[in-house]
Amino acid sequence: MQFFRLVLPLLLAFIVCDLPDERYQQFSFTKEITTTNDSHFVYLANPSMAPVRVRSNSKSIEPPIEFQFILPALSDTTFSFPAAIFDSSAIQNLSIAVSLGDPFNSTPDSSFSYSWPFPKGKSYAIMQAYFGKYSHSSDYSRFAIDFRMAEGDTIIAARDGIVIGVIEDYNVGGNNKKYRDFANYITLLHDDGTLSQYAHLMHKGALVEVGDTVKTLQPIGLAGNTGFSSAPHLHFNTIRAVDWTKTAGFPVQFEQMDGSEIKKGMTVSH
Repeated sequence: MQFFRLVLPLLLAFIVCDLPDERYQQFSFTKEITTTNDSHFVYLANPSMAPVRVRSNSKSIEPPIEFQFILPALSDTTFSFPAAIFDSSAIQNLSIAVSLGDPFNSTPDSSFSYSWPFPKGKSYAIMQAYFGKYSHSSDYSRFAIDFRMAEGDTIIAARDGIVIGVIEDYNVGGNNKKYRDFANYITLLHDDGTLSQYAHLMHKGALVEVGDTVKTLQPIGLAGNTGFSSAPHLHFNTIRAVDWTKTAGFPVQFEQMDGSEIKKGMTVSH
C-alpha cells in the first residue's frame, strides 16, 4: 500500500504533464472594480465585434448579486452597488460569466447555402457527420462535420463574416478527452447573428486576426491536430446563442448538398 501511495502521484503527474500551464481566451473582456466611501463601481467592456451575454455568478456573496444583460459589440457599461450593503472583499469576488452571441438576434438564415470550408479543386473524406457518436453528441456539437485533412492543409471561410475569436497557441492534442480544452480554433460572426467555428488548427495556424472581415473562400487557417482529436482534421461547426446560458449547433445547407445528407466515410469535393 505504501508503494502505491508513493507511485500514484508520480503516475498522475506523468499523465497530465504534457498539458499547457497557460490557458488562452478567444477574445478579451474587461472587468474593473473600484470603491469609494459609499459605492462600489463595476466597469465592464466588450471589445469584441460580437455582442456578449453577461451574467452574474456569485451566489456566495451576501446578499446575492444577480443580473444578466446583453452587452453590444464594442461597448462598455458601469453600474454600482452601495458600499453599506457589500463590503470590499465581497465585491472583489464578484464572478461574471461572459458568452458570445445574442439569443434575441441569432436566427439562422435557412435560405443561405454555405461553401465547403476548403479550397476549390480539393476533396476530403468525412470522418464524422451530424450526430457523430465519437464526439458530436452534445447540443453544442451535434451538427458539426469533421473533414479529414493533412496538417497544414488550407481552411477557407465557408461564409462571409467577422473574425471574433482566435486561439492558435496550443501545441498539444490526441485521442484523449484530457485535451478537450486545448484545441486551436477560429470563430466567425455572420450577418444573421449566428457563428461558425473552425477547430483543431495547427500551432500558429490562424491566417486571420480578431476584427478582420473575411469573405467566402478566403483562406483563414491551417488544419492541425490540436485538442481532443484522433487524427489531423477540420472540425466545422455552426452554432448560435439559444438563451442566457446555452449555445447550440444548428443544421445548414451547403452549396452541393444539405448537411443532413453528409455521412461518415463519404468523400466531398469542391
